Amino acid sequence: MENGYIENSISQNGITENRQGSECPKVKEELRRQMRAIRKAVPDKAEKSRQIFQNLHQVPTFQEAEQIFLYVSCKTEVETREWIPVLLEEGRAVAVPRVEGSQMTFYVITGMKDLQPGAFGILEPKEGCPVLIPREGRSCMIVPGLALDEVGHRMGYGGGYYDKYLAQYPDCVTVAVAYEAQIIETVPVEPHDRTLNWIVTEKKIRQLPD
Repeated sequence: MENGYIENSISQNGITENRQGSECPKVKEELRRQMRAIRKAVPDKAEKSRQIFQNLHQVPTFQEAEQIFLYVSCKTEVETREWIPVLLEEGRAVAVPRVEGSQMTFYVITGMKDLQPGAFGILEPKEGCPVLIPREGRSCMIVPGLALDEVGHRMGYGGGYYDKYLAQYPDCVTVAVAYEAQIIETVPVEPHDRTLNWIVTEKKIRQLPD
């Protein structure tokens, strides 16, 4: 994998054959285009998102976590906004991200009232919310994505925000939530890409090897 190209097989979703290696950025852009269309076409997103949240509660790390680092859903992503009051009712500290330049910082919120439109039109924490730092053994990071594979590779939107943030906290457990239609055979990877610990969809819970 380090040198040259590795060919992908066609995925169960009909994603066209791609290569990874020095062509990886081009491959990712084409795959992003295809996966946006696939995710947009997923039916019953609200119902599937609720099932994903139920399945998420079966992940031991999530069950035990005192701190939940959660993205605020936008457009066709797995819906997480309904999860926030439930997590707060469970007594968790909930932190959501704010994009600050090329970086991302997570801030504690006490409800949807603490959010306002920010970068890219995504709801972000208002000024005055306190910063939260992941604590080993007590935190769980819920991450979005466009495409994921069975070995824990994730393709995001191209900004690298999560990879840069998680590089600072290598012990933070990551759980990607996605629709089953977003699981493909192989996601093209680059050296900075972080492998996931868990993937949760409406149909399946996948624990990935360390």
